[in-house]
Amino acid sequence: MLIVPRIMVRESSKLDPPAAAGRFLGPSSGPLFSSNLEQSLWLWILAVMGAIYSTLSPAQELAAALRERNVLRVSTAAFLLLVGVVIAVKWAKTRPGRREIGAALSVTAVYLTTLIRLPVPEVRSHLFEYGLVAMLIY
Repeated sequence: MLIVPRIMVRESSKLDPPAAAGRFLGPSSGPLFSSNLEQSLWLWILAVMGAIYSTLSPAQELAAALRERNVLRVSTAAFLLLVGVVIAVKWAKTRPGRREIGAALSVTAVYLTTLIRLPVPEVRSHLFEYGLVAMLIY
């Protein structure tokens, strides 16, 4: 999954050499990242992927414990609501334009319809986990 964007950068740099200045062209021909921001984002991607895979077993145990107490759906909904509120507050501080508002409403509609259609609460968390990874890769 992490190899594909790197290959895409390498292939696009072969097509347009002037635009490739400072981009990854191979192990011996330049820096691995084009900027400190790009390096930081790739490190965040690795951290998020590490967190996802390292919490697989504890998350399953937590879900089983919550299911036994019959609070899995309520706790999942509360957590997703909290995440949504934090994202909305942070995003609103950026003073988005009309296009950003339209895109945010579209993404929110897709997330909500997907969440409604997913019957298993544990599967719903994957939507946010890998959505974060996709956002960082973008």
